[in-house]
Amino acid sequence: MTNSKFPSASNLESSGLSEMARFRLLSTSLAALAKTANITVQPFFNSNLPHFSCLDSEKQASVVRKLEIYVSILEKAVVEKSNLKDNKKLTWTAFKLLGLTPCSDLMNFIKDTNVIELYDHEGFQVFRSLNFFELCSYTVEDIYCRQWTDLFRRPNSAVMEKLMEIAATLTAGNLRHTIRVDLPRHEVMEIDSPFLFELSADVDFLSPLFDSHHKFAGNVAIETAHITGGILDPIEQEKKLNELMNQ
Repeated sequence: MTNSKFPSASNLESSGLSEMARFRLLSTSLAALAKTANITVQPFFNSNLPHFSCLDSEKQASVVRKLEIYVSILEKAVVEKSNLKDNKKLTWTAFKLLGLTPCSDLMNFIKDTNVIELYDHEGFQVFRSLNFFELCSYTVEDIYCRQWTDLFRRPNSAVMEKLMEIAATLTAGNLRHTIRVDLPRHEVMEIDSPFLFELSADVDFLSPLFDSHHKFAGNVAIETAHITGGILDPIEQEKKLNELMNQ
């Protein structure tokens, strides 16, 4: 049974709630689950969900379903009494619930210090290890409802070009194993977030994912990152959050 503090994701689809109400509940549940691992996640700042509201009905339903799956992954880990910061266990739970098969060598490369990100065949991030939120000051609404190019930028264009080249190779289904990414450490910068974090990041490994028919279904990135700039003082962070909550 899921902890009663959290509205179970599996119970929301048939609840009769609007998509907006479901998104509010799911994002709040995500924040509550993250809190059990001492990680702070901001669901949204405005309960009217301005970014969610800008999406058409089909996109809203898709976003809610993706968030629902992510919350279900966290819920399952809690039920199984797994540590939410255990990247291998949480990522394996994600594979099972998403119906994805990783390369046989992938799990050998995952460490708890890594940030793990799973992308579907359309390039949408469907899973991220919980420590992602320790390095990100965007809300859940931002992450699920805005374009990533509006949220982050990598000033090093050569890195972006190389990543796009590797992604194209993965999408074409030409790789069946995990590859070490030979790229220099580079900057990732938040563009429009509360704390405007700046990160030093390495994409260590990329690996294709497959569906039940052994066809390419997405990819997983194993990364290492740490915060190098932005609003880092806790008092200043609290002040900024209060400003945004009271707008």
